[in-house]
Amino acid sequence: MSAGIAPDWEQPARRELAWNDLLLQSYRLYQEKFWKLFRIALLPAVVAYLWRYFFWLALRPLSQPGGFIFGSNQFFASQIISGWLQGAFYWIVSAFFFAAIATMIVAERNEDSTAISDAFTRARARIGALTAVALLCWTIFWLGRVAATYALWNALARLRLYPGYYASKAILAVPLLMLAGLLARLALTIPLLMDKPGVSLKEALRTSMEKTEGWELFFMMFLAKSAILVLAFIWLENHGLDWLWQRGVLTQTTYPWAARAFYICIAAALESPLFIAFSILYRDSSLPQEQVLLAPNIE
Repeated sequence: MSAGIAPDWEQPARRELAWNDLLLQSYRLYQEKFWKLFRIALLPAVVAYLWRYFFWLALRPLSQPGGFIFGSNQFFASQIISGWLQGAFYWIVSAFFFAAIATMIVAERNEDSTAISDAFTRARARIGALTAVALLCWTIFWLGRVAATYALWNALARLRLYPGYYASKAILAVPLLMLAGLLARLALTIPLLMDKPGVSLKEALRTSMEKTEGWELFFMMFLAKSAILVLAFIWLENHGLDWLWQRGVLTQTTYPWAARAFYICIAAALESPLFIAFSILYRDSSLPQEQVLLAPNIE
């Protein structure tokens, strides 16, 4: 045996990324790159918010009983279809934003300053694949949400239980969180598509499933934390706007515009940590073993 070369069983084991490592790395990068991430997120956040009004103005009236497209007998079907359309657009916009973040993180690994300077370049090049991933994940989640809602209300009706609005939302959140955690196993598809432009969508989905094995509980925890944080910021925003209104800082004209601006800023500021975590998980799992062994272990 050659000197200095240890047999396979003596090679140091590949250090796997732990939950606390991923959390610390994600929020450290979020803190360091906050304003860059915020600027990248503003465009998708504005587009998503504008879609809300377009949907309300152009699509919702068509789905009312006796509307132009649907008659009264098809009212509930139209509500389901319009709900899918509304969510589908949000998921496509989020996938595009996710791709921009993944491009930035992968580019830092490759020291590719060109990709960092235009985070949306690769996303635009693979918009078809990104749209397919977003629609696949959203459709699965949407079907699961419809099924979970139907099953929940039927079970509560049989038990003669009629919880309030917030209680029913909390009960429904449990199966939806589990479903979202399972769907998150497909999330590494987007960083892979950005990192390797020639990879097929099928291969990217399969690789994501392999690399995320055993991370379901982490994804559920991260999603739950993010949802709680968003609700907390919305609560603070509502009280803050009311405080400004009572002191005359906001008027009847400026109050709606301030509320819209706050919602857009909250979306732009709080959506990126989960996408950062997915991108770092992909980056770590794609590093050569030698680089992983030399990588610092964040405690």
